[in-house]
Amino acid sequence: MNTKKSIGIAALAGILVLGLSACSTTEHPTAKVTHAVAKATPTPTPTPDGTSAHPYPQGTVTVTDLGSQWDVTLTNLNTNATATVQAQDQYATLTAGSQYLMGTLTVQVNKNIQTKYVGQTTSVYFSVGPVYVGGDGKVYDSSSDVNSSAALTSNWYSQPDIVDNVGVKVAGDFAFAVPTAAIVGGHFGVENLTSNKIVYFQ
Repeated sequence: MNTKKSIGIAALAGILVLGLSACSTTEHPTAKVTHAVAKATPTPTPTPDGTSAHPYPQGTVTVTDLGSQWDVTLTNLNTNATATVQAQDQYATLTAGSQYLMGTLTVQVNKNIQTKYVGQTTSVYFSVGPVYVGGDGKVYDSSSDVNSSAALTSNWYSQPDIVDNVGVKVAGDFAFAVPTAAIVGGHFGVENLTSNKIVYFQ
């Protein structure tokens, strides 16, 4: 074979190999695919309004009813208070299947007080009272189970009468029995004993 011809063929083969190699390593631009991501609309948090669906956080001060002279709040709420109650009153008894709950009720006379009542003596616990509306829809209070009354150190029901004036405040602890099965799904509340309106707390 002709030596020059062999060299030419070899050179040509080398060029083809380099060309193919270059083609195989060349990067091809890839089209970018953009996916539109729909932003979820945030669900607004319901504003507490004292209803059973949107109860107030404990510690919220609110009027018991439109135009009422009583501002109220509940604190120290406890649905599993049997041991605490019986530590204060060793004679406190429960109906089978029930347990004590307790809390602190604070009531204050507000500017809605009618002029004719200013300066008069009144028993607040005849006007407002703590309740528990159970998951069974029933309203429980200190009269629900007369056998479960307990003498607490600072008892709401033994607070002295007050003289009706704006800003006068009274507070006390309450405890009463509720069937254990009714605790779940229930809410504490304060009832206006004139209108029977209940303000709910959680």
